[in-house]
Order: sequence, then structure tokens, then C-alpha cells
Amino acid sequence: MRRLPESSRLSYRLITPQDEALMILTSCNANVMRYITGKPRTIEEAKAELIINLKHDDGEHGLFVAEAKETGEFVGFFLVRPFENPEETETGYRLLEKHWGKGYATEGATAMLRYMFEVLNRPFAVAVVAEANIASRRVLEKTGFRHEKTGQFYDAELMYYKVTRSQFFNNQNNQL
Repeated sequence: MRRLPESSRLSYRLITPQDEALMILTSCNANVMRYITGKPRTIEEAKAELIINLKHDDGEHGLFVAEAKETGEFVGFFLVRPFENPEETETGYRLLEKHWGKGYATEGATAMLRYMFEVLNRPFAVAVVAEANIASRRVLEKTGFRHEKTGQFYDAELMYYKVTRSQFFNNQNNQL
């Protein structure tokens, strides 16, 4: 059986077709999508996004639903997927607004990195973020990511961050 990411306050499971309402809830929210696409998706676009993410589940990569262990409440999504070339594996996330500022982004990003390094045995991980998204940049930096360059990714000007296995495990913030 496939090992899933783990963390103290959140549980993770792979997205399923039954998660359409959760995809719509996040993808159609202007504030959640502000730094991802710049605008909310339509319901039809959110449904198409779900199908695309279901196809990314190849036994190693996928979109993970994050739920609060204490309440079972949906918190958001965390991502592990191939990036631009076979050596690169990307992580990312989007959380419902009511869960911002609670440390869930850092906790989930840390869990995804542990999964990438310990289970998938990746030598490094990458992430891209809008320069204006200061909160997400801070999350990446807290988990050991370092800004390497700025360029065109996903049809937008984004900051490219990278963290190696040793940088991650030597980072005192990741000692959970």
C-alpha cells in the first residue's frame, strides 16, 4: 500500500472524483486563487481542473486533500507532481481562507517535502510562487527553500524556489 504524507494536525488523502465540491470551493474563490491564477475559475474550469489532477496520480505524484485531524474539516490541497523536467518534482498548496495564519501551510509543505525526500527519494524539490505572495514565500523559506531565479512558469512571471534533501533535513524548522 502506498505511504501517504503525515503531519501532526493534518491528515492527507489523494483526491477522488467525489472531491469535486472541494475543488469548486477553492478554485472558484477569488482570494484563494489571487496568486495562483489571478482570478477565480468558473465551475466548469474547476471541474476540468479536478480531472487533470486525477490524471496526475501516477502512484507517486498527486493532489492531496488535507483535513484537520481533530475535526475532519477540509483545510485545502497540497500537491506533489513533476515540474518542467524529469528531475524536478514540485510541491504547492492552496488553503481555504479560514485556515490561513494557523501554520497549516508550513505543516503541509513540510509533510510534502518529507514525503518527496523519504518516500519518493528525490534529491531536491521545487516550488514556484508569485513575488507578491509574501506569505507563501515565507512558508517556502521556513521549510528550507531558497529562491534561485524568476521566470515564466504556468504562463506567469513567478519566483522559482528549490530545496535539496540536505538543506531540508539540516533546517531546524523541519524538526517536527
